[in-house]
Amino acid sequence: MDVLERLSASSELCGRRTIHTFCVAPLEAIPRYEDQGAGNAPSHALWPGRHPADPTWRRSSFTSLVGHDDADQALFSGTAGDVVPLDAFPRGPRAGLALHRLFERLARAYGFADLTPPLIREEVSRILSDFGSDFVEPVSDMVQQVIATPLDNGPRLSQVACGDCLPELPFVLPARGGFAPSGEPISPEALATAFSGGDDLPLAYDESLKQLPFPAFRGFLSGVMDLVFRWRGKYYLVDYKSNFLTSSPDAQHSTYGDYAPQALLQVMAKEHYVLQYHLYCLALHRFLSHRLGHAYDYDRDFGGVFYLFLRGIRPDGQTGVFATRPPLGRIRALSALFGEVRPLGPKGPCGVDGNHPYTSCNH
Repeated sequence: MDVLERLSASSELCGRRTIHTFCVAPLEAIPRYEDQGAGNAPSHALWPGRHPADPTWRRSSFTSLVGHDDADQALFSGTAGDVVPLDAFPRGPRAGLALHRLFERLARAYGFADLTPPLIREEVSRILSDFGSDFVEPVSDMVQQVIATPLDNGPRLSQVACGDCLPELPFVLPARGGFAPSGEPISPEALATAFSGGDDLPLAYDESLKQLPFPAFRGFLSGVMDLVFRWRGKYYLVDYKSNFLTSSPDAQHSTYGDYAPQALLQVMAKEHYVLQYHLYCLALHRFLSHRLGHAYDYDRDFGGVFYLFLRGIRPDGQTGVFATRPPLGRIRALSALFGEVRPLGPKGPCGVDGNHPYTSCNH
C-alpha cells in the first residue's frame, strides 16, 4: 500500500472524504528556447511601455548588500576562556532558525515577563524536537540566562510583557523613490558617505563599506527586525545571533572569551552587522515617527540596539551582548540617502504594517 492509499484509508476512518489516486500522462518535452534577437539582451519590443526597464531598480536586503547570509556562521574572535554550555549544540542555518523561532514564540505568545522555567522547557522541547532531548535543558537554561541578563545595565527581557513586544517586525524601505525612482542609485560609495566620522564606529568602517559587492540600486530594501520592545517609555531593537565563535580556525570549542566585548566588536565589523543595525534603526525611526507623530523624539524615546549572541551570554551581561545607539545625525544621513518619503496609507513611511499592538496604545 503506497502513501496515498494509506492516507485514503485513514480519511475513511475519520469519516471524511476519500482521497482518490490517478495517474497523469507524462508531459511532452518542452522545446528549448532559441533567441531570435541579436545578442543575449532581450529586445525592447518584448517589454511594452513608454520607458525602458531600469536596470538599477530592484528589491534588496541586508543579505544582498553584503553578499552572504548571516545565519549561524562559524567566526573567529581571537580570544579564549571557559567553554560555553551550548558548545555542542548544532551549528548552521537550521539550528539558527530554530532558536529564532523559539524566541519569537516566547515573545509573541507569552511575553518574557510571564515566562516560567517549566513553560520555557515545554516550548524548547516542542520547537527543538528535531534536535533530540539532550539539548532541552541547556537551551532552556540559555533562554533563562538571556531574559535575566541586564542589557547594557538597563532593561532585562524578563521585565518586558507581551503587550510591549513586537517580534519579527517586517519593514520595506523605499530606496530613492521606491515605485517612482528618482535621483542617483545607492552605491557602496554613496552608502559609505553616511558612515564617515564618528567614534562609535569601528576604525575605517566607511572604507570597508566601499568594498561591498552590491551593484548600485533603487527601489526597495526589505528586512525583518527580530524584536522591538518598549521599556519605561523607551523603544529598543534586538537582534538574535546564534553564531558559533571560536578563537581560531583550528579551535574545537567555543568559549565565553570568544563573546567578550572586544571580540564582538570585531565580529560586528567583519560581518557588517554594523550596517545591518543602522538599516534597522532607520526603519524603526521612520515607523515610530509615523506612529507617534510629533510626540516622538529620537534622542529621548529610542533606547538603543542590542545584539544578543545567544551561545555566549552570561547572566551578568559581561559577554554575548553588543549594545549601542547610533547618533541621530547618522540616521538622518541614511534617511537622506534613501530619500525622504511621505506616509503612504496604513504602512507609513517605512513600509511597516501599521496594524500592530503599538498602534492601538495611547502614548
